[in-house]
Amino acid sequence: MRLGKGGYYDPSDPVNAVFVAAYEEFWRSVQLILPEVFEDLYNRALPTYRVFRELLEDENISYEAEYKKYNQMLTDWAIRWNLQALPLLHSTITECVLLRWIGYPDTIGKFGSYQSVLPVFKCKILGSKLLDFILPSYEPTLDNEEDYRAYVTSLVDEHIKQRKIAVEEMGLDVNLLKRNRQHFDWLVLYAVKGLTCREIVDYLIKEKAHSKKDKVLSESAVYRAVAKTAELISLPLKKKRGRPSAKI
Repeated sequence: MRLGKGGYYDPSDPVNAVFVAAYEEFWRSVQLILPEVFEDLYNRALPTYRVFRELLEDENISYEAEYKKYNQMLTDWAIRWNLQALPLLHSTITECVLLRWIGYPDTIGKFGSYQSVLPVFKCKILGSKLLDFILPSYEPTLDNEEDYRAYVTSLVDEHIKQRKIAVEEMGLDVNLLKRNRQHFDWLVLYAVKGLTCREIVDYLIKEKAHSKKDKVLSESAVYRAVAKTAELISLPLKKKRGRPSAKI
């Protein structure tokens, strides 16, 4: 990931736009493939972070000791799940996960939006194009149904057009993540769960993750895909040798 002048994140850099999109995809694969990672975070760090937040709101109480405790718990959690080398890890977990879990309990166990870690990233580049898409309501007593359907169709077409333009302006390949979405799952299995490429191939065969029309994946093909995906989020990989005895 490239940084701007002074070492700060530069939201106008297309390379960083790719990073953000890939980073979000990585965490959603963690949520899907290894929900125990977030379960462990919930049990290990959330109680301490909650106390820290409460102390932070009281100007008469020092929060430094509790923050140090929270920071260490987060570090220990990251080491346990081989995530310690991931860029912006602490800010991401704090802002996109724990803070969101406290404010919105129904999101517990899920990864939030990465845009809160990089404020103004999306709005600075895309402006109103990133606003939520809301259709106008249909009023049976006032609206002509045929006219309403035609109007809504035009809105949807325009929305799709603007979203595609926005993605192109960010420097993203529209189909990049669609084509490689499964590769993020492989990266999670390799880097976080600790499986070898041979075990990932066995896992894919067992789970029928690729169609019968696809060629049987080789270990080298899996590693190339994992390595390229890791590059998108600046995650260094440890190349594994041999075949561990651990079962999937």
